[in-house]
Amino acid sequence: MPAFRRKSTLKIGQSLASENPLRRQKGLPDYLKSYHHEDCLKWFHIELTRQQIANLTGMRVETLNRTLIRMEKADSIIIKDRKILY
Repeated sequence: MPAFRRKSTLKIGQSLASENPLRRQKGLPDYLKSYHHEDCLKWFHIELTRQQIANLTGMRVETLNRTLIRMEKADSIIIKDRKILY
């Protein structure tokens, strides 16, 4: 396993262990984007449903939605046609 993958795996483990929902939510897209870094220049389409993201991060869908709205206001993500672009 390359050093970069080990580092990103450790990083997602740390973010998922966090109590902060914003940090938890940000860890998963960072991890997914690391596998497609060459493909996406600016925005990366997250092809998971909100329910799937909530299950992976251990959050409720309601908490995830509030966190996504906060991230959208901070210009970290774009929600366009119910699709999440990171």
